[in-house]
Amino acid sequence: WGNVKDPPEEKYWKDFDEYISLSLDNNKCNSNSRRQSPIDVRFDKSNGQCFEYHQIRSKPGEYSIEESIVEKQILPSKLRFVYPFSFDKTAAWATSNDAIKGPSADMPKGWGPQLPVTHVDMKVPSEHWMEGKQYIAEYQIFLIQNRDKQRGAPAVSVLFDFHPQDEKNKRFQILLDAFQDVYDRDMAQCRARRRRQRRLGALFGKRGAPEDDDLDANRSTWLDEPQEEEDRFQRALREAERRTQDIRKFNPWTSDIVRTLYFFDYEGSLTEPPCTEFVEWRILDTPALISRKQYWQLRVLLFDHVDKNCKKTSVHYQGSVARPLQNYNGRLVHRCMCRDFLGNRERAELGVNRCPWKDRDRWGFNRQQYSLDWYDRTHQYNEAKEQPLTDWASF
Repeated sequence: WGNVKDPPEEKYWKDFDEYISLSLDNNKCNSNSRRQSPIDVRFDKSNGQCFEYHQIRSKPGEYSIEESIVEKQILPSKLRFVYPFSFDKTAAWATSNDAIKGPSADMPKGWGPQLPVTHVDMKVPSEHWMEGKQYIAEYQIFLIQNRDKQRGAPAVSVLFDFHPQDEKNKRFQILLDAFQDVYDRDMAQCRARRRRQRRLGALFGKRGAPEDDDLDANRSTWLDEPQEEEDRFQRALREAERRTQDIRKFNPWTSDIVRTLYFFDYEGSLTEPPCTEFVEWRILDTPALISRKQYWQLRVLLFDHVDKNCKKTSVHYQGSVARPLQNYNGRLVHRCMCRDFLGNRERAELGVNRCPWKDRDRWGFNRQQYSLDWYDRTHQYNEAKEQPLTDWASF
């Protein structure tokens, strides 16, 4: 990975170069530094301090996932939907701190008011692990600090697991359907192309391309193919194109996927070349749940996709597009809990900003694990700048 030249992620992120202080031309994948991602986030390695003082305050934005302005991309290593980097200061809802048309979030820990979501990636299996477990998939929301600080990009990661009763995640299905439209459209165009090639082959006495066998086991030619077959393919193509115009709302922050306020946090990197170290990761502590059928649909979309020229696009290796885990190398990871902040609704209802220490188990934080000794050890500083950048105890 360290020798990859002109990787696609470098080109993508250069559109945001003015907000990133580090050079994207410098490939860091083989650096073995303390900021390479992904990692296995674990409670027993959470020795940093949580300086977040409120929840991630998200907004869904003005766009539907199936609007053409929201790009749905089936890429070699991920499914990605990209939101336009768009602002409207004249909108009735706009303020001096928030004129973002797309989804956004007020990220805690000094990132400033609403930051725009740039894109969301989905990978199989998960790149990050939690408590020694790799999950079936990962959903990564990337934002950018579109201000002068050049701090980089916060990213929110949701790990996916199977629903214990194998129930379908209805909101996630909207997302799968949007990518299914892209998959079906490309497949229809591929089949139409191969049909044209076979017609030419029949006309000039030549056999179609050898790779045709992958998609069309029962081969036909212009001479034996009825007109209704052509009509069927054209209808399928038009239907795939029509469905992409349907409008159905999908909020990337939907509570069916983002099921918790709390997370592990660490300073990391992109997980693909050039592996530049400007990402601050938040790994949510509660996985999203999907059915087995949805999981297999996700795999097919990512691993079996062919483009309109009938070329398979996936670079998966043995069913995985995840970068291997990286070493901690003394990096700080911190764990945020209810003692650090409560959600907006709970604050309003209870009249307090943090949970009472004696009641922490009501918010799912085990009293034995989240002990006073752990809390005192990981909450010794008044400001983030006072905390050492590395955890020397973990070398």
